[in-house]
Amino acid sequence: MLGIFGKAPLTSDLGLFLELGILVVLLIVLRFHKIKTKQALSRHHRAMVVVTILGFIVTLSIMVPSFLIFFSAKVDLLSFFALLIIFHALTGAFALAFGIRLAINVRLKRQRRWMRTTMFLWLFAITLGLILFLQIYGYLL
Repeated sequence: MLGIFGKAPLTSDLGLFLELGILVVLLIVLRFHKIKTKQALSRHHRAMVVVTILGFIVTLSIMVPSFLIFFSAKVDLLSFFALLIIFHALTGAFALAFGIRLAINVRLKRQRRWMRTTMFLWLFAITLGLILFLQIYGYLL
């Protein structure tokens, strides 16, 4: 079944919109950590836990099956495009793993460094995923 714009499958469109929603929430939540009250930090943590859970669900239900379907066909694993998809998957997996770790244990040593690394990986994975989506479904030349 074709998605909203008529080129990609509905699940791909849904995954894209959910990931863009996660991106918006991530950018909004960034402001909570700048306010150093317990209430703001608690809101920041709760929002990041929700984002991480949503990211985990989207990854398992949409991204992993899409990845497996793509690589179940005869694909040249050393092509630039295949390597880019693998790099996107690894970046997203590390971002998700770091996010889960931060959501579970709030008292990590050098916590800010872990948070910044996780945020960078997450933003990079989402951006790369958007570019791949646009390329795969013919929105980019």
